Amino acid sequence: MLAGRGSLECWSDGTMLEGSNLEKALKNTYGFSNLILEPRATPPPEKVQAMKNFYSDFFNEPCGDTDARAIVKSMKNRLGDLHTKLDEHYHLRSRYPLLNVLKPILDHLSGFIKQDFDYFLGADVASEF
Repeated sequence: MLAGRGSLECWSDGTMLEGSNLEKALKNTYGFSNLILEPRATPPPEKVQAMKNFYSDFFNEPCGDTDARAIVKSMKNRLGDLHTKLDEHYHLRSRYPLLNVLKPILDHLSGFIKQDFDYFLGADVASEF
């Protein structure tokens, strides 16, 4: 119940379990020795507010999430969508050489999307862009 509310994190073999994977792991008594339960670290409210402000400034729409993990997940999803759109344009670079300038931006976005949750808590997200 605590893991469902987000008060605990459940890890198995270095991977955080969420959703259906968490449910399967909790129902499978054979794998209990591999499960690690940790209390979720609560980020400072000013850090959460900074992430919400970045989200609303960068995507030009308010962030509907209040939980730090949900904000990061939404941000990574939206950045992934942006990466996909820019990548579609980048593939037209043979016709439009100007689009070659998108390569460093795509590399930066892909590196940013691959970061884990702890990175977003420690970094100043707005300064990355």
